[in-house]
Amino acid sequence: MQKVADGIVHQGNNTEGLRELFTSFRADTPGLFLDIDRSQAKARGVQISEIFNTLQVNLGSLYINDFNRFGRTWQVIAQADIGYRKKIEDLHQLKVKSDRGGMVPLMSLVHVNDAPIPVLVMRYNLYPSVAINGTPARASAPDRPSTGCTRWRRSRPATRCSRNGRSWRCCSSRRATRP
Repeated sequence: MQKVADGIVHQGNNTEGLRELFTSFRADTPGLFLDIDRSQAKARGVQISEIFNTLQVNLGSLYINDFNRFGRTWQVIAQADIGYRKKIEDLHQLKVKSDRGGMVPLMSLVHVNDAPIPVLVMRYNLYPSVAINGTPARASAPDRPSTGCTRWRRSRPATRCSRNGRSWRCCSSRRATRP
């Protein structure tokens, strides 16, 4: 998707009537991938849902419930303190409840790998999409796409555009392929 988005931005910036096209999409943001050894989890009596719950509570947060006090509704949210979820080594401290009543170290069930990931993947009609922003030529009327946008869209026959407030949204109906 990154290559396709960069190509569209480059092509759009070279189209007369369009200028300053850009995208904030980045597919190579550094991230971590936790590979769960499902057979090991099953052998040790650990449900996969327990692994996900442990990760959610300790690395993110988990909504518990609401309660009323002093005329207001308060939320109860469980979350580990920042000092316990700052480094990869902090995962070694986490334990997961097993069906047998014991606690199993999380790192005996998962493998941590560095992986480039997109920070956010937008969807348009349930398909992965990339937002591309730009400015039309100044000569265009504000209530219709510029001639540059129209020319660019016609060069891409599988693209549809629709008006959304003061902007136009164009979508390609071709599905992106993974490298």
